Amino acid sequence: MKLSANTLRFGNPDWMRKCAPTLEAWCQRHGYPLRVWGDEFPQYPCPKFGEIEMLREFLQGDSDMFLYVDADVIVHKDAPELDIVATGFHAATDDWHSTHTEQWRVWCDETYTNRLQNGAIYHNAGVWACDRESAQRFLAQAQPPFIERLMEEFQWNWWLVNAVREGMEFHTLPDKWNHSNKSEVRTFPVWFLHVWGSEKHDEINELLP
Repeated sequence: MKLSANTLRFGNPDWMRKCAPTLEAWCQRHGYPLRVWGDEFPQYPCPKFGEIEMLREFLQGDSDMFLYVDADVIVHKDAPELDIVATGFHAATDDWHSTHTEQWRVWCDETYTNRLQNGAIYHNAGVWACDRESAQRFLAQAQPPFIERLMEEFQWNWWLVNAVREGMEFHTLPDKWNHSNKSEVRTFPVWFLHVWGSEKHDEINELLP
């Protein structure tokens, strides 16, 4: 599997300078090209919508799989190659947060005329992967208007739900590849630890002194 790894970095916070080398080391160790994107998308309401452009560039290349990793992810020094099924779209089920899951449902119902299906699950957009066919199916849903709400993640989840509804193959990304620092359940080894939230600066400083 030829993997194209992508990340988004803008600004120069201390926590990002600590996380970035862990992803770079993992990519270098396994021979994955890493594309670092910045705040270069004036056509979108926030930089995270640049994931659309990342997928478009991926489809112009010859890699089999696309991987997106947020800048606030700590990669374990012994993390192996990405061991997922080489087809479909892969994303982790998010830990339940009312400000994410429930407000997302309300936002979808208020924003779109075709309402959410019962059982639609909210996923985390900090780490995700897809093959070429899934990239095309996802992009077919990623159409304007682009509305910033929890950055791009509300719309990203709306696009994901509809791409799956239209036949896109989906796999739940194993927790070890996108484990939240907010989760009360710890599974080891955790290869990718996603440290998000208002206190991530202090948490990352504790984890990466």
